[in-house]
Amino acid sequence: MAQQMTEDQRRQQWAKLTAKAWEDDSFRKSFESNPKPVLAEYGFVFPENYDIRIVEQGSPEAQGIGQYTLSQKDNGAYEVLMRLPNKPTALAEGELSDAELESVAGGGDTIYCCCSCCPCCCCT
Repeated sequence: MAQQMTEDQRRQQWAKLTAKAWEDDSFRKSFESNPKPVLAEYGFVFPENYDIRIVEQGSPEAQGIGQYTLSQKDNGAYEVLMRLPNKPTALAEGELSDAELESVAGGGDTIYCCCSCCPCCCCT
């Protein structure tokens, strides 16, 4: 059984995952196409009856949702639609330095993530 994370740990893990998606295009594509195992690597474990979809901020699918939405399907399964934030303009012009990556991941005073919450779905 997975250990439940604190709110601070969830925020830090989501920031790390987001920063890696910003920096590594192949990681982002993998995350978007098969999110459950990627999320599990960062401590976000979902029950089997949860379908996870990742959409990029600014896409038509992401309009009207916050960080994530949860809906129940007709078959009793659940769908979680998670919004991957856009890379901030200040960071989009080049590669992140180690210090900037640390800040994005929650290790510094500056947080570049566009939200302060993350999905509360790490319980199994």
